[in-house]
Amino acid sequence: MTTNKLLFLSFLALGMSISLFSCREVPGCTDEVALNYSPDANLDDGTCSYERDMFLGTYSGTSVCTQPGFWNSNDFQFTINEDPDDGTKVRLAFPFNMSSKPVIFTATVDGNTLLFDDRTNEPDDLPLCGVENPPMILKGTASLNGNQFSFPDFKFHVEGEDNQAVCPVDCMISAEKDP
Repeated sequence: MTTNKLLFLSFLALGMSISLFSCREVPGCTDEVALNYSPDANLDDGTCSYERDMFLGTYSGTSVCTQPGFWNSNDFQFTINEDPDDGTKVRLAFPFNMSSKPVIFTATVDGNTLLFDDRTNEPDDLPLCGVENPPMILKGTASLNGNQFSFPDFKFHVEGEDNQAVCPVDCMISAEKDP
């Protein structure tokens, strides 16, 4: 066999191997943000998991706030859901006795910590502190230790005219994740 034929057959075999290997479907997690991201996967199999997943669920506990009547409760419940747009965030839905809809805030997940620095207009039917449908601001850091949720520096206020903070409220929330 001549050198040219041998070289040709070698390249042909190499090309077929690469072609067959590259067409093979490799199932796994294809989201680079996920904890179990697989760089070899080219077919998302729905198994991606995120830091946020440990927070998801319904919680029951107590809330103590500086403003009387504002979420002060020994039977306080709220829900944490995934943010459908960002795998590193969650959405907290707090019930509010002045609306049929919950107040929803977004937090960034960092390990077992939630970092809040959010502004929301949800719900949109809520007159609060003399302001119709006010922007609501929530800042603070919450953590999860096992099933114990702690939010010791819950800082909430309504944004009034000229972006001034109106009705500032500090709360301390402790809750346990429901089974």
